[in-house]
Amino acid sequence: MEEQILLKILAKLDDLEKRIERLESVELREEERKKAVFASLKKVEELSNQIRDVRARVKPLLERAAEAAIEHYRVQPPERR
Repeated sequence: MEEQILLKILAKLDDLEKRIERLESVELREEERKKAVFASLKKVEELSNQIRDVRARVKPLLERAAEAAIEHYRVQPPERR
């Protein structure tokens, strides 16, 4: 009788240990996913900043190129057929 009770207790402990391991595994995967999402968001932010910087550097060049094209058109208009 006592042996059966002890076996049931041991079986229950084993079951509880397995459940705890599964829960810990799930928690670890969730933490890893959160870290991956954070890293992805950080990378997106870095790329957005780089794009903004490139646009800031290119905008004056494009404005000068547009002005030069307009001036060239005024000085030497395209030939009409």
